[in-house]
Amino acid sequence: MKWNKLFTLIFVSLFWACSDGDKTAGGTTEDAGIIADLNVAGVTQKGPFVKGSAVTVQGIDCKTMELTGEKFTGSVKSDKGDYDVSGINLSSPCAVFEVSGYYFNEVTGEKTKGELILRVATNLKNRKKVNVNILTNLEYERVKKLVDNKVVDFDDAKNQAEKEILSAFNVDDVASGVSEFENLNIFEKGDGNAALLAVSVMMQGDENVDTLAKRLENFADDFAEDGKWDDEKMKNEIAQWATTAKANGKLDAIRKNIESMNDGEKVAEFETFVKEFTESGGVEGSSSSSVKANASSDSKSSSSSGFDWSIPKETYLNQSVEYDSIVDARDGNVYKTVKIGNQTWMAENLNYADSTQTPSLLNNNWCYEDDPQKCKVVGRLYSWTAAIDSVKLASNDTDADAPQECGIFKQCTLPYQLQGICPDGYHLPDTTEWSILLASIGEKNHYGDLLKSQIGWDYGEYADEYGFSVIYAGDRYRDGTYSYSRMSSDFWTADQYQGNDGALAHTYNMVDITSSFKDCGKYIRCVKNEIVPQTQSSLPACKTATEDSCEYGSLMDARDGKTYRTVKIGDQTWMAENLNYADSAQTPSLLNRNWCYGDNPENCKTYGRLYSWTAAIDSVKLSQDPDDPLDCGYAKRCFLWGRVQGICPEGYHLPDTTEWSTLVTTVGGWNNAGKVLKSRVGWPYFKGSDDYGFSALAGGIRHHNKDFESIDGSTYFWAATEKTSENTTQVYSIHIGNNRINSFVDGYKDNGYSIRCIKD
Repeated sequence: MKWNKLFTLIFVSLFWACSDGDKTAGGTTEDAGIIADLNVAGVTQKGPFVKGSAVTVQGIDCKTMELTGEKFTGSVKSDKGDYDVSGINLSSPCAVFEVSGYYFNEVTGEKTKGELILRVATNLKNRKKVNVNILTNLEYERVKKLVDNKVVDFDDAKNQAEKEILSAFNVDDVASGVSEFENLNIFEKGDGNAALLAVSVMMQGDENVDTLAKRLENFADDFAEDGKWDDEKMKNEIAQWATTAKANGKLDAIRKNIESMNDGEKVAEFETFVKEFTESGGVEGSSSSSVKANASSDSKSSSSSGFDWSIPKETYLNQSVEYDSIVDARDGNVYKTVKIGNQTWMAENLNYADSTQTPSLLNNNWCYEDDPQKCKVVGRLYSWTAAIDSVKLASNDTDADAPQECGIFKQCTLPYQLQGICPDGYHLPDTTEWSILLASIGEKNHYGDLLKSQIGWDYGEYADEYGFSVIYAGDRYRDGTYSYSRMSSDFWTADQYQGNDGALAHTYNMVDITSSFKDCGKYIRCVKNEIVPQTQSSLPACKTATEDSCEYGSLMDARDGKTYRTVKIGDQTWMAENLNYADSAQTPSLLNRNWCYGDNPENCKTYGRLYSWTAAIDSVKLSQDPDDPLDCGYAKRCFLWGRVQGICPEGYHLPDTTEWSTLVTTVGGWNNAGKVLKSRVGWPYFKGSDDYGFSALAGGIRHHNKDFESIDGSTYFWAATEKTSENTTQVYSIHIGNNRINSFVDGYKDNGYSIRCIKD
């Protein structure tokens, strides 16, 4: 790939405070147009470039944009993407800044596997700060073309190209508020920064680095000649992805990723400009209704490009797979089923609609585009409230001791193997069961590809190796309109993130667990109930309602004098209370990384503190180890070995997944561990028996967006174990909500969870 055709996306954190303009040495010799001994600082953004990424400054002739041969180098100073280059001396005030390296992908939240290049052409006269981002990269070839053709001078070429770029992405309404793309910053407020972030996210999509680089190169070739984006195929691909991301909650997940990179601070409303682009269909000057019209048109004529509504649903199954079948006794519908690993799944989407027998369905289920024929092919779209059968949950039919008020704007703790609106013997899968399905497949980067039907997809060819036969079939927005994605399909799960967000499995090239508004319409795949043996714990309970013979002890934390109760369970000794240590002077890792629920100090007295994982492992101490320093924390993998004391008291350490598993096995297994480990008090729903004196309290969680949630409803405990994948923003944790513990769940490292320490 040619030097002048290399493009990349890079996400970044901005740290101007480290290079205040008043303290930057050097400047321009204006009379001669010479740059003398200038220090320039800035940030490199697609998502932040990682520490060590190369930054190059090359002088160019402002009149021709030809390289002058003057070159200066620097590097990105931290994983926040900030850089500076010192002692720049140029014979012309114009220069090209280029950054190359890995970056943190704002869509996935992970460090990229490949390196990319972004650049900017700028005039350094009266400028000491230069940001490199996706917009500066997109304008480069157009600016060069205008200057080469001597249409306008360098500064006017920049101004013209910027207006044309914003118009191409249908965000030209903000042009009057933008003064040079190299001033923009995805972490700052304002329409210009929001537009930058929107374009950055949309160009990235779900693409890998190589595909993204090619996409940027193609844009440059197309745009340079006349300042117009004529590549309809690329525009439609991006518009389709953005439409799906808007509908399935992925934009919410992206916002969380970006704000985590921004130390939890909110970023500009980029979603507004994503919406502007999708509602124009990605085409300049089109009407706001064009996407809806295009979706409808696509769905009616898609047989020529993949999907065909007129053929039977069985056609989309893998004809070489031997399926079983079930009959739904409620309406007589027959569904094919397939066994994958140890699970048996419906191989078709649910199509049940009897709102008389199941009142939760009333006005909460739909056929795509309100066409009953389409339900016969792809099944029904359901709200999350319908999927869980909220009416039944609110009655005494599910659990007489714990009726649940679930639905929109309501947070509830759902029972294990929630049937929802699935046929008898089957239930609505939770996110753990989706994870088990994916683990059975094994190909992490191609989960979605391996689960997709062999026919019916506009892009790509798929083997459907396991007979799961996902077909793309559209979504229903909460406003009643329909979206027709040609690349993905979404399925509700029996989990939720917040009162207004239900968790779903988003099937694209990969399968993401994300979220969407509970009143959106998604599809359902049911999974067969597992037979849960009524095994007894090898360790008898030591605590009942009237007697307590558990083996307790006490632990005094020498750092602050606090005393904690301990309890021996099997061969392990655990703290029987949550840690409440907060001395950030003695332990710098705690600074701004520990909280009382709701920022109320009284809650720390009852529930202990909530800590980020970086604080829990004492990342500062790990980095200062004289023999084996480790750089651990958010968006970093450090491969922790052996015991990790973290911020636990002397003689105790942060438990890893093996030690948590031992505890769960000792008390009788995952299916009932939640109940027997919970305190007898403080749980309004799914009350605990506290059979072993562990006394887990419902201390809630602090999300990485600073929201507190779920006090009196659930609790999370950190594990010292990192995920083995390349996901560097999440680690393992234990979640206790209902009677069951759903194995290990992923937790963002900057969430706030409780800590239970275990004796060495």
